[in-house]
Amino acid sequence: MSRIVSAATAVALSMAVAASLAQAAGGGNASTFVGTTSQFPCQRDTENRMCAALNIFMTKDMSRVKRLLIGFEAACDSQSHFYGATWSYSGIATTRSRHNATAAFSRQGTSEQQLNGGLTARVTTSLRGKVTYGRRGSGTFQITIDIVDQNGQTIDKCATGVLPYHVQALKRS
Repeated sequence: MSRIVSAATAVALSMAVAASLAQAAGGGNASTFVGTTSQFPCQRDTENRMCAALNIFMTKDMSRVKRLLIGFEAACDSQSHFYGATWSYSGIATTRSRHNATAAFSRQGTSEQQLNGGLTARVTTSLRGKVTYGRRGSGTFQITIDIVDQNGQTIDKCATGVLPYHVQALKRS
C-alpha cells in the first residue's frame, strides 16, 4: 500500500527530522537547511520516512557542508526492482560569495559495494547545490547504480535521473 501525502507534509516531516537533529546538536540555526527533492512523494520506497527529503548542515561561516542527508529511490531496468536509501555526505568544500552569505558546492564520485550472491553495485553520484545563509537554496542530485555479476557483466541498472531539490533555512537571518 502506498501512502500519499502533501508537499507541505513532506517539508514538515523533513523539518521535524532536521529540527530533531539540530536540537541534538545544539539548536536550529540559519546554516541548517531542509526540503525535498522532485521525487516527493516516493512511489516505491514508502517505508523510508526520509525518501525524497533533504537536510543540509553547513558550517556557520558557510565554508563547508558538514553533513548532507538525502533520501531517494532509484528505479531499475528490471521493472520489479528498485533501490531506496538515505545517504549521507560530509566534508564538502564550498565556494562562497564575497560576504560569505551564499555557498555553492558539488561532489561527484564513484564507489563499489558488495551485494549478496557475488554481485557488485557500481555507484556513480553527482550532487550540486547553492544555499544562502538564513534563506533558501536549491540544487540537483543524480545517482546511477550498475549491478554487476561475478564476470563483470552488467545485469541491471538503477537510476534516479536528475532530481532537482529546494531547501529552506530552519532559522531566518
